Amino acid sequence: MKKTFLAILCAISTAVNAETEWTDTNEKLYIASQVAILADWSTTRNGSRNNFPNGTYETNPLLGRYPSVGKIDLYFIGLLATNHLVADALPDNLRDYYFTLRIITHGGASIHNVELGWKLNF
Repeated sequence: MKKTFLAILCAISTAVNAETEWTDTNEKLYIASQVAILADWSTTRNGSRNNFPNGTYETNPLLGRYPSVGKIDLYFIGLLATNHLVADALPDNLRDYYFTLRIITHGGASIHNVELGWKLNF
């Protein structure tokens, strides 16, 4: 568990030290997107730890219907670690759209997971 939290801290603390100048909005949306990814990770992990109760399953095709906690951890650590890199590679005018898409996608997945009974709990 300590390794998981260390990975989370490393991924979140990725410096917003972009090649191009980031706006204040870019930085805030980046943080919000990281939080949304963390919420999705936490709820997905909880579903897996509880053996996807009551006939529920994961809908992300990259993870498969019944992914292990280890596979979930690897996937979400990758997302957290690359979120900044992908955004930084985008043209300035697309960065806010990218972060907004991440927030909607992972925030929506988190809400769906909670509705399935999966808890926000690492």
